[in-house]
Amino acid sequence: MTATEKALAAAFKDIGNAFNVLGIGSALEPYREYSTVKSNYFYNKAGEDVEKWLAKIDRILEVNNVINGRKVIVAAAHLRDTANYSRC
Repeated sequence: MTATEKALAAAFKDIGNAFNVLGIGSALEPYREYSTVKSNYFYNKAGEDVEKWLAKIDRILEVNNVINGRKVIVAAAHLRDTANYSRC
């Protein structure tokens, strides 16, 4: 593969990634989930506002292209200590 072909292949890959992030990628391409933005953990301690945390993590899940079926799983992974048991 020549240098020009390598450069073109890299450019097409970058364009494909950009389209996928924007949600206009080909339906034939596999779905991609990202971890572009990281979330803070929720501990359910004094001073923590669960509604603000949920709003923030919802935005983060959207940016990271997490599908609806995985949003609860990913959000639950960010619960720590007693926050894991507060629903009992």
